[in-house]
Amino acid sequence: MFADNYWLVATSAEMLNLMTCEWLRLLEGVGWETPAEELSWCTTVDDDVNYEIIVDYKRVRRPKRGEGFKALGTIVTFDNNFDVEIENRLARASATFNANWDMLGCASASLAKRVQIFRATVEASFLWCAGSWNLRLEQLKRIKGAQSRMMRRMLRIKRWDGEEMDELIIRSNSILKHRLRDTSIKHSWWGEKYVQLRLDWGGHVARLRKHDPSRLTYRVFNHWNYNAIRHVSDQHEGKQHHGRYIHVWRWEYYLYKHIGRTWYDDAQNRDTWKTCVNKAIEPIICKFGPR
Repeated sequence: MFADNYWLVATSAEMLNLMTCEWLRLLEGVGWETPAEELSWCTTVDDDVNYEIIVDYKRVRRPKRGEGFKALGTIVTFDNNFDVEIENRLARASATFNANWDMLGCASASLAKRVQIFRATVEASFLWCAGSWNLRLEQLKRIKGAQSRMMRRMLRIKRWDGEEMDELIIRSNSILKHRLRDTSIKHSWWGEKYVQLRLDWGGHVARLRKHDPSRLTYRVFNHWNYNAIRHVSDQHEGKQHHGRYIHVWRWEYYLYKHIGRTWYDDAQNRDTWKTCVNKAIEPIICKFGPR
């Protein structure tokens, strides 16, 4: 009743077409309707493969995989690439930063207090649903650079006479790193926070096995047993049954990488999982934290 969007998930275009028509029929029975021109759908299949969804004799718009569509404040793409979503998040963070500049740029307030406001506003806007991201190294560098620029602005460091811009940036970074060493400032880099959110979300999904095993999220997650694939590859010098080296980019690979093969069982206990996550992010904090 309160949602402005709805989603249907299918394994083929034909199934999605039938599901959509049936869903619209059910809506019509209770006095609701959705114009076909307002619908959109997307798939992981290559863009040049021709599929069509026809509703009320109208062709439903199909965005490209890299374009995707907006869902609950996030942009969902179907090409296993988060560039569009990252740019969307950075734009939102920048808008939130500017909207709260009177407080964030107030030189009379302590930096610790302003960082607290920054985390409650800008960081919260940027990291919405970040637990489901799967970012590359260059994307992590991109978001750290954006965060650094905002925090340098909060310091309000003035440019010296004759100082080049690159010299100003180097000096500002040095001052920022020094100020962030203050233990009263509860600061964390977004790259570090993203990893923590991702591990927390992984634990939540794993616990669906006993809390809600029929949920679609868990069923999709459980479709491919990466641990079993890894076990086979280890017995064949890193190769799988078909002879190729293992090269898996599913998001749970991150959990195996940072916590280990026992992560799925460890996640069933919240306290155990919290301890595992804290240990896993310690080296990441050292990587992203100020030197």
